[in-house]
Amino acid sequence: MNISVTDRFDGVVEDAPLGNIKITGHFHWWIEDSPENGGGIIAEGDIYNMVVNAGLNYALATALGGSALITPWYIGLVDAAGFSAFAAADTMASHAGWNESVAYSETVHQTWTPGTVSGQAITNPSPAVFTCNANGTNIKGFFMTSNSAKSAATGTLWSEGAFSGGTQTLNTGQLLKCTYTANAASS
Repeated sequence: MNISVTDRFDGVVEDAPLGNIKITGHFHWWIEDSPENGGGIIAEGDIYNMVVNAGLNYALATALGGSALITPWYIGLVDAAGFSAFAAADTMASHAGWNESVAYSETVHQTWTPGTVSGQAITNPSPAVFTCNANGTNIKGFFMTSNSAKSAATGTLWSEGAFSGGTQTLNTGQLLKCTYTANAASS
């Protein structure tokens, strides 16, 4: 978002940029082996994601337009099967390049419970946890939504992101955990 102000002095018009606001985010994830296999982290990484248009519109409407605050938010999983791409225009009702994975034991999307905003960032100090319920489950990434229901086609989609190295394969009992951090910066 570019914000500028126009000054007029002796018939000369100058644009003086005030700056840009950039909203970004990332998922930090790790996979823990099942307790019967000794537990422990077997893979870990970060996904720098896209805040979709619906999420940006929500941020503006809430911060400046007086719209109602959405709380809580939820994290869901993106299925690797059939994945082609994410798009800025994706919504919960329409995301042609990906499908949701529901191959986990929990009955709903996992709640994102944020801490306090600090340094223009907010994150969930306790991770969202997904318990894999099928061997060979291929996950492509994560998304964040306002709807807790698995396979929901309603609600606000905030962000989506894919593993940079392809997919992550999980087996029964393994835990996929993640935190999500949203950042805002001016330049």
